[in-house]
Amino acid sequence: MPSPTVKNLVKKTGRSEQEIERLWIKAKEIAREEKRENDYEYIQGILKKELGVTESYVGKHTETPDSEFDPKQLAYGTYIETEHTDDLEIAKNIAKDHLAEDPDYYRNLKKYVEHMTTSNYFFKESPLK
Repeated sequence: MPSPTVKNLVKKTGRSEQEIERLWIKAKEIAREEKRENDYEYIQGILKKELGVTESYVGKHTETPDSEFDPKQLAYGTYIETEHTDDLEIAKNIAKDHLAEDPDYYRNLKKYVEHMTTSNYFFKESPLK
């Protein structure tokens, strides 16, 4: 399980890292039985239910107030990160992590995607041939 998530859960629940790791393994086993072993959101949901928590603890910057981020970047980032999850709180926490590393992360991502889709990059001959 990702270390920042464990640390957040230890802090919020008062449980030990070992207990949370044990419950994470149990959640992965349940997900495997349901043929959802690669569904991180599902596994996290099982763990959160077992711990009795309702908040999202994904990300290193879950405690950082939204006001410390550019509101447009945070909103756009949350929208972009829904590609990875249907949980808006998790998506926002992923966006916060990116924006903490680079306040222009989503502006740069948008420019990069626009460049890649308008430059015919994907139609050039592969260098692997």
